[in-house]
Amino acid sequence: YELMPSLVGSEMCIRDRIFSAHGVPKKVPEDAKNYNMTYVDATCPLVSKVHREAENLSKAGYHIILIGHQNHPEVIGTMGQTAKQIFLVENKDEVKHLPIPKNQQIAYVTQTTLSVDDTKEMVNALKLKFPDIKGPIKEDICYATTNRQAAVKKIAANCEMFFIIGSKNSSNSARLVEVAKKSGCKNSELIFDGKKTPMEKIKNCKTIGLSSGASAPEELVKNFISEIKKNMKVSIEEVCAQNKICEGTICYTNDVTNPNEKKYTLKYYIDLVKKLESAGANIIAIKDMAGLCKPPAIKVLVKEIKNNTDLPIHFHTHDT
Repeated sequence: YELMPSLVGSEMCIRDRIFSAHGVPKKVPEDAKNYNMTYVDATCPLVSKVHREAENLSKAGYHIILIGHQNHPEVIGTMGQTAKQIFLVENKDEVKHLPIPKNQQIAYVTQTTLSVDDTKEMVNALKLKFPDIKGPIKEDICYATTNRQAAVKKIAANCEMFFIIGSKNSSNSARLVEVAKKSGCKNSELIFDGKKTPMEKIKNCKTIGLSSGASAPEELVKNFISEIKKNMKVSIEEVCAQNKICEGTICYTNDVTNPNEKKYTLKYYIDLVKKLESAGANIIAIKDMAGLCKPPAIKVLVKEIKNNTDLPIHFHTHDT
């Protein structure tokens, strides 16, 4: 995580930088400004939350313990938020050897892409060793990681094979494979770029599980399913880990049958519905907050939505 100042001003220097979702140490953006480099900070907001926690705890005089994996980019970034030492623990056994007196102010933060169960074990070990330890107000593991792990745990025992689509260096993808194995599907593996799909093994299965890392593009999952469909008949059952319903809402603002409308056309609304479904919506809601949607127009809109999705439709109007 150095910007290599020796290259600044040379032909090898690239002045535009993107800081990844994992985040970077605090000095990196400062160095970029000093070298007159432009950069885009793409740090995940949930990672930034951990950064601010670490910084504020350090200023308040706490000894900080970070639960995470050594040399992971996110861990490097978090440990670089303060000049004070942050103690890294990777497993509950390392908790026993932390060189921090019990009578000190102590707090912990976590990497956002860890196994929920493993992290819980380490937090319990920390609380046992340091009964007054301060934890985050809201847990640090990101919702995308938590939800995926919950879904995998829910179905793994019923699967003969389990596949996780993700990168070889993705922490949350690796954790999903571990969760699948621990939850009852020993034959679980990571499918990464360049790895051949074990089609012959899949052909011998009646049920397989499929999930993906938090940052894996949905297109990769669709491509994996399409490849299997070329070789056998496939039926798909989606699993809702939290047993909750997500209603995707479009706000109706005009008459879709108006030939003079240029922006909010029928195609505009159908594209919006597709995006909501892709994002995980279980229901499509049409909100007509101003009573603009008349029966002929709503008939056209609902019919076209039904032609493009099997999701149920909830129509809400203020037209009295």
